[in-house]
Amino acid sequence: MNIFIPTDLKRLAALFPSDKPLYLVGGYVRNWLLGVNGGDFDVASALSVEALHAVAAEHGFSIIPVNPKIGSVLIKNKTFAAEYTSFRVDSYPIGSGAHSPTEVRFTDDIEEDARRRDFTANAIYYDIRKEALVDVLNGAEDVKNGVLRTTDNPERVLSEDGLRIMRMVRLAAETGFAIDRDTFETARRLSPRLKDISAERIRVELEKTLVADLKYPRLHAAKNQKTDTGENATAGSGENLYSGIGGCDGENLYPGGGENLHAGAGRYRDDVFPETGAFFEDLANDEYPSLHERGVRLLCAVGAIEYVIPRLTDGRGVIQNQKYHNYDVYGHTMRALRYAPAEIRLAALLHDIAKPICVQKYGTMLAHPEVGAEITETILSALKFPKAVIKETVRLVRLHMYDLEGNTGTNKLRIFVLENNDILDKLILLKIADAKASSGARSVSAERLIAVRQKMLDEKTPFSLKDLLIDGDDLSAAAVSPQLRSTVLARLLRLALNDASLRTREAQLNRIKSLAAEAEKEMNNAPRPGDKPPV
Repeated sequence: MNIFIPTDLKRLAALFPSDKPLYLVGGYVRNWLLGVNGGDFDVASALSVEALHAVAAEHGFSIIPVNPKIGSVLIKNKTFAAEYTSFRVDSYPIGSGAHSPTEVRFTDDIEEDARRRDFTANAIYYDIRKEALVDVLNGAEDVKNGVLRTTDNPERVLSEDGLRIMRMVRLAAETGFAIDRDTFETARRLSPRLKDISAERIRVELEKTLVADLKYPRLHAAKNQKTDTGENATAGSGENLYSGIGGCDGENLYPGGGENLHAGAGRYRDDVFPETGAFFEDLANDEYPSLHERGVRLLCAVGAIEYVIPRLTDGRGVIQNQKYHNYDVYGHTMRALRYAPAEIRLAALLHDIAKPICVQKYGTMLAHPEVGAEITETILSALKFPKAVIKETVRLVRLHMYDLEGNTGTNKLRIFVLENNDILDKLILLKIADAKASSGARSVSAERLIAVRQKMLDEKTPFSLKDLLIDGDDLSAAAVSPQLRSTVLARLLRLALNDASLRTREAQLNRIKSLAAEAEKEMNNAPRPGDKPPV
């Protein structure tokens, strides 16, 4: 069988006793059956870790402990690395959904090892020395049919580790697989087990789901050529108007869009879960979600989203102004996610998170950007996202409605571009996705931002302090005190934004002293701690 195995991994397999051969198992084997390359090397055998040391260490392989309790080590040399686990049976606390087993029993039985894994598609073994599949649970058939089902009773498998529910959804999104009906229904009932999983692990699965369409592009391109040749095959593709945004060209503006937009999310056989439930009901008969969108819809359908992005499903049934919107808040959010490039999908998912609560509290959605920014910060902080990601996403949510109808004055818009240039590319992309998901319209606001920034670039407008033609040495030579220098430079930058006469070095040098005098006067007149307020 033509599966790529590194030479040194074959050499390692040759060291194992014939009655306890070394197997490749998991995603690498599944992907090979799907016709796509890649994945980590996960290997397993009935051989104990202690015995592995004896056969491998003296032949140039390093053995690095990963989790000795469960018989897991890293085997590596200069050409490859593989995680090794001894065949085992895991025991978990009953009903807890905890991620780690409390007890482990090692075994020589490959079927017992297979059944302690999550899904049959991930429990297919490949005997490296014999170059042969060993498929005790008929996982290859499920891969062929594009079905995710648990290796054993779904009640046991999913209750052992609540994170498997999110992993199930993520794999379904990445591969385009359908979910076995019993597996899905059990996951829906057991989704509260996610409350026992750490925020960091949940965040990782969410992040992977949001880029599910980028995991196996060749797989879905091949499927799409056979199944998706109609109008939807080109939905969401980029247009030349937005070329040059953040390095994107027309074709690449929407990663996962174009031909691959709906690949892998077609109609499924009757014996697997049909995606016709409440969280898919806004889709027309001939419309299918993108892979990453489908992943989020599945998280909603299975109930897991309540432990990931609370309030996201509150938008179901919340009707919007039909002059601008074809869908309720939930349907609009899913489509914004569909059209969003990978780098703004988190913001697209959260940009309208506050609309339902604003309608409930104020009877209007007008305040949703500000309220949404606060909710976004709370949600992303709870999921332990990096502070920089939180800060950026909060800003995008807060600003996504800015100049929505294109009525902001040009000078004010230039100031906005200057102050937000660090996230402007992403804000433009979010506005485009938002508009496209509303009624399929173009974004007037995005077009204005693109045009204004380009004009500023053409005029050689300074965008930051480093773009000014003077620096700290010039301020020192002009006897500007150190505590005033940052203020002087900031004001000069703002003035040069809309005053072309201040874009020469001479003009900037001539303006230093007057700006310093203004700043000093304001500093001297500013109230000091302990001063009594004026009567």
